[in-house]
Amino acid sequence: MGNASSCVSWAITIAWLIFIYFKIHNGVLPNDLNEFGDFIAGAFAPLAFFWLVRGFYQQSKGLEQNSEALKMQATELEKTTKALELQVQEMRASVEQQSRLVKVYEDELQQKHFQAQPNLDYSFQLVRVGFREDYITDDEEKIIDTYEEKIIELKLVVENLGEIARNLQIKSTTYPYLRKNKPNFKHTENLNIEFNIDSQCAVELTEQESSLTILFEVTYQNVYGKRYRNQITCEVESVLDCDTQQIYLNTRLGILNLVI
Repeated sequence: MGNASSCVSWAITIAWLIFIYFKIHNGVLPNDLNEFGDFIAGAFAPLAFFWLVRGFYQQSKGLEQNSEALKMQATELEKTTKALELQVQEMRASVEQQSRLVKVYEDELQQKHFQAQPNLDYSFQLVRVGFREDYITDDEEKIIDTYEEKIIELKLVVENLGEIARNLQIKSTTYPYLRKNKPNFKHTENLNIEFNIDSQCAVELTEQESSLTILFEVTYQNVYGKRYRNQITCEVESVLDCDTQQIYLNTRLGILNLVI
């Protein structure tokens, strides 16, 4: 369509130029400069007006084509936007489904750990208050005398009321030498940790109001490898009875359960 319009335009232009040529050839060309200018203006004005009109027509055609192209682009963008919205909805649905699956898995795992959870029960007991015989040696490690030292015997008892506990470790942060390890601590099994308070500390606890706190840390796992940690405080307190003026020892236990 565009080539045909161009051909017609050029044909009209050539025809008009031929018409002008014959006019000039037939002697209508004026001799006066003013008349010659009027002749040139009159001869080419219609041709210039024709090409001006054709230019506006071509420009409007181009704008119309551009508008059509923009409409097509807008339509494609709308289709693309709808497709992206569908993809986003599918991704959101997939994420929600994955979240539900993860939640189900976490619930199942938590239930599994709950069913396999050990349940350690602790008790702290005063065994007795007494004396033990100790020796005085010389530089050559020979016994030269004996003496009695006051001691307080205590016991920490651990019992498993739940499922099996693996890699049980009990250690005191107050007395580092107090530690027990047990690879498999079964249901209803007991573990005793006996230790003494001696020397000046025992004297202070039995002869005046005082207190001493021994710290323990207990770590263990269930059969699936989930780790647990208990922090235990074993406190020994001496209390003065105002009526009898005697010192009595009380024991108190504190437990903080932590999941690692």
